[in-house]
Amino acid sequence: MPETGLVHALMVVLAVAFPGLLVVAAIGDIMRYTIPNTLSAVLAVLAIPAVLVAGGGFVDLLWHLLVGFVVLLLTSILFFRGLFGGGDVKLLTAAALWTGWPLVVPLVVYTALSGGLLALVLIVLRRVWKRRETAPACLNRLFEQSAGLPYGVAIAIGGCLTWSRLPIFSTAFPG
Repeated sequence: MPETGLVHALMVVLAVAFPGLLVVAAIGDIMRYTIPNTLSAVLAVLAIPAVLVAGGGFVDLLWHLLVGFVVLLLTSILFFRGLFGGGDVKLLTAAALWTGWPLVVPLVVYTALSGGLLALVLIVLRRVWKRRETAPACLNRLFEQSAGLPYGVAIAIGGCLTWSRLPIFSTAFPG
């Protein structure tokens, strides 16, 4: 079936939705230390048409779902050990649904490296930051010594670094 303008527009929307929603999640995590369930759910649901529109069949979709399930299981273990937030579990699982196998490996590696770098930067900034009444409340909260790590930022970076390798990207933006 030849590609129509409408189908191509859908491909572009889906391709841009992935990094766009990840960036929205990262900003929300910085601002409120939460990632809305709705955002992760929309990202997860959009993975299904993204896989199918990019030329993946039912078997490919099953592999993506399996990868998402495995990531959900592994990150849930981290959550129950207090090492990962619930929003982070859902966001990384949704991102893994988009990548499938084998792209989940660079997603996780980029996310882990970004998380480590983010942690180092926050350690330094938290030592030098002095609470300022004129600063936005989210910055004062982010730079408190006792504040957690907004890991949604690392997940967004990992997803965005993996983005151009996704089948929906090369389908929407050939060449």
